[in-house]
Amino acid sequence: MEGLREVEFQLNDLGCPLCSSSKFSLRESTASGGGISASCLRCSTVLAIDRKDTLLRLPAQARKDLKKLCCIHCGSHFTRVSLRCEIDSFTQFFVALCTECSRTFAFSTLEQSPSLPPIQLLS
Repeated sequence: MEGLREVEFQLNDLGCPLCSSSKFSLRESTASGGGISASCLRCSTVLAIDRKDTLLRLPAQARKDLKKLCCIHCGSHFTRVSLRCEIDSFTQFFVALCTECSRTFAFSTLEQSPSLPPIQLLS
């Protein structure tokens, strides 16, 4: 249950990616590995939440660039990747937690273009 509260806190701090609402309803599934789904209470967007091996799901180049990732709220480089959120099979983003100010922010990886940086901060 503690993990569910932590996920809820991080999502409420982040807000819905579609409508920016900070109210989610979370459910933990007992089947298929115990995944978590979050539903926005305003627009009903459903996010599939993955907390296991989140860092390993990042592309190799993005893992290298994590050292350069800084918090968008306080500028600290003490951040950790805590969640992977999936809206559909084509749309996913990662949630990082700043260990200095305890705020969350989202970022996505850009694998398709070698000229672009592999990590893009989302506001």
